[in-house]
Amino acid sequence: MLEIALFTVAIAATSLLLQHRWGVPTPITIILSVIGLSTLGHQRLSMTDQDFDSLTYLMLPILICSDALALRWDEIRRNALSLGYVAGIMILLSVGTAILLNRVMLPDYHLEPAAVSALFCMVLATDPVTVSSVFGRFRLPHNLKVLAEGESLFNDATALIAFSVSLTLMGYGGARAAGDPVTYSLQMVAGALVVGLVIGWVGLQALRWVHDAMTETMLVLAMALGSFAAAEHLHSSGILAVIVSIMFANSVITRRLRDTEKEMNEPGNRGAASAIRNFIAGFDSLVKDAAAYRVVRGNIQFAAILAATVLFISMANMVRLEILYRYWREIAAVFIGATYIRMAMLGIFARLSRWTDKVVTIPLHWWKVLAAAGVKGAFSILMLHMISKQFPYHEMFEAVVIGNILLSTFLYPLALVTIIRVHKRRFDAEYAADHLRFEE
Repeated sequence: MLEIALFTVAIAATSLLLQHRWGVPTPITIILSVIGLSTLGHQRLSMTDQDFDSLTYLMLPILICSDALALRWDEIRRNALSLGYVAGIMILLSVGTAILLNRVMLPDYHLEPAAVSALFCMVLATDPVTVSSVFGRFRLPHNLKVLAEGESLFNDATALIAFSVSLTLMGYGGARAAGDPVTYSLQMVAGALVVGLVIGWVGLQALRWVHDAMTETMLVLAMALGSFAAAEHLHSSGILAVIVSIMFANSVITRRLRDTEKEMNEPGNRGAASAIRNFIAGFDSLVKDAAAYRVVRGNIQFAAILAATVLFISMANMVRLEILYRYWREIAAVFIGATYIRMAMLGIFARLSRWTDKVVTIPLHWWKVLAAAGVKGAFSILMLHMISKQFPYHEMFEAVVIGNILLSTFLYPLALVTIIRVHKRRFDAEYAADHLRFEE
């Protein structure tokens, strides 16, 4: 156990060092390290599918919590239509397109539409870790980051709902999802919203009673884990519940900090001495609250780094090179197909964005970034394990999903960095304009 802990921390430290020094995204370092050590004879971790699923259910809320702290309700509300498309409608349109193109991508397999839908739900679900690693190195316009990171947060819930319905139609799920998919989807979403808001409100009340960063960190993590567990128990979307609870609490806290700062800067008609005393007292309180909040976010980010490291190590240990080699044609076909489908769906969005003021306009260089931001992650494997091994094409599905995760993890970040560097002047100008607007 001590060796496993040391190995995990060493891999995490090495990946962070390479990211800060040369810009290598942390998942790439972690996956290459584990596969390389395994090839050289290092003993792989013994992990069953059930162990990986349990680990994912434990680590996923922490990762979502860290990413949700970077977004606020006002940002989501301002970009609601855009996020609704890229994280919701686009998934459904992409799955429908994949069903139509199934005979082109996988001509040697007689897959039913439900099976194709399940496969592409797994390869369309995105992961924010790698994209955030790349975005953190560059100055990018705020709305672009909100769209890319918001998609990675919200589209997992959409993919899971569509996957559950597909799984039921394949004969491996409950009857409720297939019998009334609309009601089932509404229950998944509505239940998550209620659970998230309730736990977010309870967490805020608890945070009023504590004033040290460590206890506040524990409460925030408890909110994330609690909302995920409660929503899953009620057969709702645990991912969406975590996002709602954390973003609700985060929005209230940041608004209070802004309101306190505003009150300090507007002493009104009070006497000069009283105003100065109140200003100093308020400033002291604000500094303490803001400092504690920064520490809490730093603690959550540290926990998320360890959680991501554990997940990627576990995921790399599940890679079977012989299976990937056996199905390399299917892996390449689905990867190319999914990439082009994503580009086309985002192209439709970019075109629509120019016809209305209701959504953020997507210029060509934004479209390129969003198209390359579709990196897959551990959640896709979690869905894979929901499919019974009695399914005739289970091994092929496993190879395609894991192969697409690896290809997207290695190729998409390279494309992202290249695109951002090619359009660096434009992004710098947009970043500067954002900075001036937010300061005003």
